[in-house]
Amino acid sequence: MMKISKDMLPVVLIIITIYAALLYIALNLNLDDVSPMLFTSNLNYLIPTVFFRVFALLLHSFSWYFLIKVLHSNVSAVRVLGITLAAILTEVILPIGGVTEVAKVLLASQFLNIAPDAVISALLLHRLLLSVITAVVTIIAINIIEVPLSISLTILSSIVGLLVLNAVMLLLPSSQMFKKVVGKFVVRFNISIQDPSAKYRESMRKVLSSGRLALILTSLTILAEKFSNGVYGIYLCRLMSTDINIFTSLIVFDSIYVIIWLLPVVTPGNIGVFETVQIMIFKLLGTSLKSATLIALLNRAITLITELPLMLLSTTYLGIRARQLIRTLSSSRSKG
Repeated sequence: MMKISKDMLPVVLIIITIYAALLYIALNLNLDDVSPMLFTSNLNYLIPTVFFRVFALLLHSFSWYFLIKVLHSNVSAVRVLGITLAAILTEVILPIGGVTEVAKVLLASQFLNIAPDAVISALLLHRLLLSVITAVVTIIAINIIEVPLSISLTILSSIVGLLVLNAVMLLLPSSQMFKKVVGKFVVRFNISIQDPSAKYRESMRKVLSSGRLALILTSLTILAEKFSNGVYGIYLCRLMSTDINIFTSLIVFDSIYVIIWLLPVVTPGNIGVFETVQIMIFKLLGTSLKSATLIALLNRAITLITELPLMLLSTTYLGIRARQLIRTLSSSRSKG
């Protein structure tokens, strides 16, 4: 039986409070207003909804493969996919900021036999590309549809903060602090790496000099992921008899991550936090509170139903136990 540690208790209380509020809203909806949404929805939309949800997840998992391949030509695309899905699983369970990246470094070192410096350089480049493309797509969407000033300022300020953060992280590995952090990491997980800062700079130079095609392919894959998220949102809303366009969907189902990533509150898989932000933006864009609440809850249900089996399948494919991976990361956090 899983025990709740003292540091997990505040997170659990936050999740319970948020979902209690959402459940209260849902239970107090006028059934005469809600029933047309629930019972006249076209279930034919369910298949494309699930498809584009899974497709977006696979694209996200696959998008940094091209960068890794520049540094390790024999890398398996399927293995990278499995490693990323397994790493995302840790984010769903552990309320620790950046746990996915730590898990990727650990798993890539173990199952791909790639040095941490190569994994870290690929990950940080991927994060920067992801934030830049998200910024471009979001700015285009905001300028095409009528977005309230409050949402525009919130999203744009979050984008600036995210871009600055990822740019700083890209430069940080050249510092003495990086050596200390990596030093603790390699000792904890028994990984061998000499002079991590120099190795990192060497890996980064290799990607930037001979990996231009990889950068393009990664960017196109990220862009395809954005489009898939947008189409997913359209079909999900249609299930609830609500029509939105692709630009609104991109903001509500994709761009809001730039806000969530910078929030001080971290919960497993952003449970509760994502729904709260999503409902607020939906409401400011003119969707009723009833529709927004039901769409947010349905989004969480579909996300869990479609993604968790894939993540658990990835750990089976890699031959690791999800519980052991979580325990390892949790213990490293307490010792770090």
